[in-house]
Amino acid sequence: MTDSLQKTLQVGGSRYAYYPVDAVQGAAELPQSLKVLVENVLRTAATPEEGLARAERIVRAGRAHAQGAEIEFAPARVLFQDFTGVPAFVDYAVMREACASVGVSPRRINPQ
Repeated sequence: MTDSLQKTLQVGGSRYAYYPVDAVQGAAELPQSLKVLVENVLRTAATPEEGLARAERIVRAGRAHAQGAEIEFAPARVLFQDFTGVPAFVDYAVMREACASVGVSPRRINPQ
C-alpha cells in the first residue's frame, strides 16, 4: 500500500508503523472486532483510495448492524484462547527441537 495512510509512532529508540482506524469517519464507533478489519484493509490495500473505500464499506455495514460485502482478510497476528493456544505453541517447541536434532536451524519454525 502507498504510505499516505501510514503513520509512525516513536517509542524510546524504536519506530513503529501503523494505520490509524480513526482516519475513517465513523470507525471509532465500531466494536473492536470490526476495527481490526478496518485496520487490516487499510494496511493491505494496493492504494490508499482502495483501502479507504473498503474501510468505509465495513463502517457502513457495522453501523447498520448488517452483513457487509466479502473482504480479504490478511491477519498480522493470531491470538489464541488458552485452551487452543498452549497446545499450538507446544507443537512449535517440539518442531523446533526436531529441527535442531536433524541439524536444521530451529529459527526456521516461526509462526509469523
